[in-house]
Amino acid sequence: ALPTTALLLVFTLLFALLLALLLPAQAGAQKRRNRGAAPPTPVVVSAVERSRDAPTATYTGLIAPQQTALLSVNVAGRVKTVLKKEGDFVTQNEVLALLENPSLKLDLGVVKAQLKEMLATLAQQRLKQQRAESLYQKNLASKESFENESAAMAVVEARAATSRATEKRLRDQLAMMTVRAPIGGQVVKASLSVGQWVTSSSSIYEIYNYERFEVVAGVPGRYVASLPPSAAVMIAVPELGLTLKGEVLAVVRHVEAASGKFMVRVGLDNTARMPLSGLMASVEVPLGRAELLVTVPRDAVVRNGERTHVVVVRDGVAAVVSVTLRGNLGDRVIVEGTGLQPGEQVVVRGNERLTNGAALQVTGTLVDTVDST
Repeated sequence: ALPTTALLLVFTLLFALLLALLLPAQAGAQKRRNRGAAPPTPVVVSAVERSRDAPTATYTGLIAPQQTALLSVNVAGRVKTVLKKEGDFVTQNEVLALLENPSLKLDLGVVKAQLKEMLATLAQQRLKQQRAESLYQKNLASKESFENESAAMAVVEARAATSRATEKRLRDQLAMMTVRAPIGGQVVKASLSVGQWVTSSSSIYEIYNYERFEVVAGVPGRYVASLPPSAAVMIAVPELGLTLKGEVLAVVRHVEAASGKFMVRVGLDNTARMPLSGLMASVEVPLGRAELLVTVPRDAVVRNGERTHVVVVRDGVAAVVSVTLRGNLGDRVIVEGTGLQPGEQVVVRGNERLTNGAALQVTGTLVDTVDST
């Protein structure tokens, strides 16, 4: 019995020694495995929302005055006085400059003298015609004599009428020596100086009316049938940090072959005379009728080349959902994605390198909502 007891004791000691050797090794291996596992990624999330509205997209264009005037003279002349220069504001029909043309003045003097002579001759001939008519009626003069005097008076009347027309033409031309503003606005270019001789081919003034502007933007041809002919739009002017209200004035439904775009004219009022002329603007235009749209914050969309996706938080891990962008809705983006449901949480910060199944730790929620239905 003693040898059996001793043998059991030896085996027990050996087993205990083996456990003492194996347990620390297993614990170390477990620690190493724990150190190799990636910790949850901290992320900020926001809700997927559904709204009833029209999709929009933003395109750029140049702001230009809706009404401009480029002045040239109808009659050549020498600049006598310059009343308005670049930068001056003018009202419609206000005098901008005075010209003179000595030759026209001389011609007018000659024509006025000729007309005076013609009128005197006409008065004398009228008396002759009346006398001939009286004698003819009394059978004291021949019919031929009366007709000759009447014909002579018709000739003098025609010459007088020609002189009157010439006088009016010269007076009108001299009136054009006073250059007036055809529209109200600001003089942006004045190309004349005192003593300068200007001709009808010379552009002397350029005036812009700053009370009404328009932006012409190019829109991709695929939207040519869906963009409404009139709608309220928002216009952003980055250089001035302004966001203004405008309206679609016209949609030119012709897609240009070179650019693949069609033109949209957007108007905006500028009664405050803000310095908008020549600046670039971003126009957010509607691309269809109002409908139920699924939207996410802009920062939720991850672009990888031509592909786009969002990362949805599902059961504490990341689920990558491919989406198609349909446009903008305020500060959010309209998306289409299989299985993407309103109310789900999408990652808006920390989503750049997330993959399917990555553990997530939500550290905050971004409040970014639009009116939803």
